Amino acid sequence: MVSTRTDRIMNRTANISNQPTARRRGGFTLVEMIVVIVILSVLAGVTTVRMTNTLPRRGRVMVQRVQNVLDTLAHRQVASQAPVALVYDSGSNQMWVERLESTTAMGQTPDTRPAEGQWKRDNLTPPVTFERDITLAAALFDGQLERGSFRVEVAPNRVRPSIELDIAFGDVVETVTLLPSEMRSMTLSEEATRLRLTPEDLNAQGAGDERW
Repeated sequence: MVSTRTDRIMNRTANISNQPTARRRGGFTLVEMIVVIVILSVLAGVTTVRMTNTLPRRGRVMVQRVQNVLDTLAHRQVASQAPVALVYDSGSNQMWVERLESTTAMGQTPDTRPAEGQWKRDNLTPPVTFERDITLAAALFDGQLERGSFRVEVAPNRVRPSIELDIAFGDVVETVTLLPSEMRSMTLSEEATRLRLTPEDLNAQGAGDERW
């Protein structure tokens, strides 16, 4: 009789231990599901904004790098007594500045003897490497269009050609310009702003007596 009661108690205890608890049977609560949905929505929004802004951001960085190369060309031409060159290689899709390292004979200057020496890349500014979706769309020197690779050498104390470089990324084309007399390159928007702010001499234009 005692053993039978003991067996019943043990069987009942085993059945209770095998039953799933309330935590195991329950799923996510409504509050937990709302919190998860809100977090996923925020993450999706941040990712979308970053993906859509990546190309314009990278394009502006590339434009700045091109400006740095042109600024280096202008400063090297003035500061150096040797020719400098702007080089673009379509194979590697890179653009950089080179300078001619030469030894000038005693009593001679770079203007009175032929340029001799070895062309080397300038270490002041690293080369610009264009990308698949950020390209050099066009290059104009004194209005003449250059296709493919180019090399433009500039001698010291000589007039530098006008340089226009079109950088294309997505639906945007940014034009970087370096004028012959300028030491700093500009984008097309910067140049337009400067021209608007440049004062005009109305007397020189014969319009001094006209009403404003």
